[in-house]
Amino acid sequence: MNCPGGWVIGNFPEAILQTPLFEIAYKYHRQTEDWPRHAQKIATEYNFLLHGAMMVNDTLFNTGEYFIIEPMEFVKPTFLTDCELIVVKIPSLPDDKILDK
Repeated sequence: MNCPGGWVIGNFPEAILQTPLFEIAYKYHRQTEDWPRHAQKIATEYNFLLHGAMMVNDTLFNTGEYFIIEPMEFVKPTFLTDCELIVVKIPSLPDDKILDK
């Protein structure tokens, strides 16, 4: 089964384990990928950078480092290299993301 966006566990039909308690994703981002500034309304997001280098707002993260995004904390990721991450969001709220306009 294909899990959209790398989200394999969470409160959505394609998940290999459906639960409203949390979400887990394996994310691969290319260096050229442009992500908008965004936040989660309610969920807290835990990110572990498996491989690569990226900026989140004004902070540099490298392979093996982690960062936490709190609810309503707007972030703008910039991928300095191709990056692989494991992301956990608590709770699982698929429509929680808001984009900065």
